[in-house]
Amino acid sequence: MASLYWKWEKWVPPSICNALLESLNPEDWKESIVGDVRAPIRNVAMRNNYVHFLKINHWMEGILYNHVRYANTSAEWNYDIDGISPIQVSKYEKDEFYGWHRDCNIVLGGLDHEQRKLSVVLQLNDPSEYIGGGLELEDENSYPLGTNILLNQGDVVVFPSLIKHRAIEVIEGTRYSATGWITGPQFK
Repeated sequence: MASLYWKWEKWVPPSICNALLESLNPEDWKESIVGDVRAPIRNVAMRNNYVHFLKINHWMEGILYNHVRYANTSAEWNYDIDGISPIQVSKYEKDEFYGWHRDCNIVLGGLDHEQRKLSVVLQLNDPSEYIGGGLELEDENSYPLGTNILLNQGDVVVFPSLIKHRAIEVIEGTRYSATGWITGPQFK
């Protein structure tokens, strides 16, 4: 049976995580949006944080994509994957969160665009810098697996994009994470 997710603890060194955070321009943070890419909206009842998209071919893409390729085989998902979307860095401050959602829905009907198949999340800062926050996944029966599967700076988790998950509300401080979506041809 395939695994629900694949995780590495403290895998990306703090120096790499910190270098990424230090490279971000404070003026480039944007309000987060939700919904279909054709009609995105700001819905603060669902998601109220800020995001920063890295440029295409940023060095972080290679780090995250290599983790995904390994997890795709090791977890026995064996999805047909062939690319990665630009990496999104998320910033969650006091009272900010992203409610239960999926990173993709199966869309049938001959669409010619790539489908998000796997999601990868990297915890960028040390959890001692905030209270609350984290990533939670649900299993196929909609029972939470447990609070915050990203417990350390440098933790990496990969999971199928169809799995429902959420970014838990931050009570105090600031949490940073990097997310990538690995794409491939439409599901058949």
